[in-house]
Amino acid sequence: MRSDPRVLLEDIDQAGSDLECFIENMDDVAYIADVQTQAAVEREFEIMGEALNQKQPNGPSLKLLNLVDRKGLDALG
Repeated sequence: MRSDPRVLLEDIDQAGSDLECFIENMDDVAYIADVQTQAAVEREFEIMGEALNQKQPNGPSLKLLNLVDRKGLDALG
């Protein structure tokens, strides 16, 4: 059974807001040195991915998230 798309989008929005708070005022060096923040950020991406999978399995939204995730990882190192 699929969840209400509005709820899924709210989950994605909340995860994005949480992610922004986690890395606010951090530069690359601070982020790389903080394993706990890295884990929290990765979890927020997982939450977004889970919501996107429920919204539209194998759709373009999931492909976009994977691209964003890879670009983010590339930027870090």
